[in-house]
Amino acid sequence: MGAGKTFIILKLIWEHYKIYCGNKIYPIVCYRQEILKDLFFDKDNNIDENKKKIWKENDIIDLDCFRIIDKINNKDKEIKNSKKKPTILLVNTDFLRAIDKANDDDDLDHYVFDYDRIAYITLDECHGISANNLYAIFKKIKYEHNKHIIGFSATVLRDGAEKKLCDIFSSTLDRTEEEKKLNIISRYDFMDAIRDNIIVPP
Repeated sequence: MGAGKTFIILKLIWEHYKIYCGNKIYPIVCYRQEILKDLFFDKDNNIDENKKKIWKENDIIDLDCFRIIDKINNKDKEIKNSKKKPTILLVNTDFLRAIDKANDDDDLDHYVFDYDRIAYITLDECHGISANNLYAIFKKIKYEHNKHIIGFSATVLRDGAEKKLCDIFSSTLDRTEEEKKLNIISRYDFMDAIRDNIIVPP
């Protein structure tokens, strides 16, 4: 904790957008919705303008370039993606399951979730993938919709979770590949952050 996962999540989206442009959708998913609230919103549940300013000034992300769809505070059954701007979709895992089920049922009066426009999916607190419900939805998204999932966590690998982690966070989109390996992009830890003098204050 405190090593800068939030900054990296947003910086990845920003750099992807700058390279590929277009109107892609960037879902940020977490099973604990209070984490997403703390990340983006002020006490009145509006996008935190102070954070927006800091992120823009430090070239982490310019949120003004994105449409933000808040399905953490706003639980209505409508998702309106921008046709021109890229979209950041903030959603907890329960709501993600509801969206996916509505797509399967062709219940398009409730949701419009275009998997073709999704760039990739960010899963914060990704160690939770060991839970059966969470694993099932992300396995479906990865192998049926062919979407890469990037996970972030400050929790060490849980006993018995390695197979599921390798399945979801391997680089392959081929479900039949036998020897899947956990695709770890970075193991940046607390000591690294202290050494680099970028540790977030408690």
